[in-house]
Amino acid sequence: MFSFFKKDKDKQPGEEKQVNLANTEVAPGTGITYKKDLIDRYKLDHQYLLTLYNAANDAFVQGEYSVVAVRLNEMREALRKHLLDEELNFYVYMLHCYSHDIEVTDIIVSYKKEMKQLGLTAFGFLKKCVDMGDTLSSDENFLREFKTVGQLLIKRISSEENQLYPLYRPPGEFH
Repeated sequence: MFSFFKKDKDKQPGEEKQVNLANTEVAPGTGITYKKDLIDRYKLDHQYLLTLYNAANDAFVQGEYSVVAVRLNEMREALRKHLLDEELNFYVYMLHCYSHDIEVTDIIVSYKKEMKQLGLTAFGFLKKCVDMGDTLSSDENFLREFKTVGQLLIKRISSEENQLYPLYRPPGEFH
């Protein structure tokens, strides 16, 4: 029952257990493995972000400003999780796998920089909106900024899904 407490009889004192990575698909120079469902998960994240955006829009139209703030807070949290996962499991992986291809590396770096700027804009807007709560209706700039963030989100999602994500593949396919 508690076999994990037993010492490895084949292991000599001071000898570390070796992990066999021969059968995994790890990006060169990293411990990041290829995940065949990663892009599908990201596309689901995108759909969820758009659903939250549309729900916030519907609530705004109906004058339910506290609901708008709740949906935008959910959107902020979902976006934060998505971008963090993308940074660790997508961008780092891709930059290592494509390190031999300067053109593709430049594209990836460009997307990464653009995403950082878009993230700063979106997070600034979302934080401001969440802090405003019920007073959103009195902010003259809210609707304009809200629509701008929505347009940026839609454009970015389309670009990632159509141009960037198709570059993701197992490390063995890069040689």
